[in-house]
Amino acid sequence: MKSLVFIVKEVSEIIHTNQTYVYTLIKTGLLPALKLGSYKIRKETLMRFLEE
Repeated sequence: MKSLVFIVKEVSEIIHTNQTYVYTLIKTGLLPALKLGSYKIRKETLMRFLEE
């Protein structure tokens, strides 16, 4: 995980789930993301999410 931001597909691969579930996490506010064309999730945000 060298990247500082991830796209939804990368997050789904990291947490072993499908992209639809990642979008659900984003839309419900459980996984904060930036909308820059496509959604981007910061590495530190993902790490904090995984710790919970």
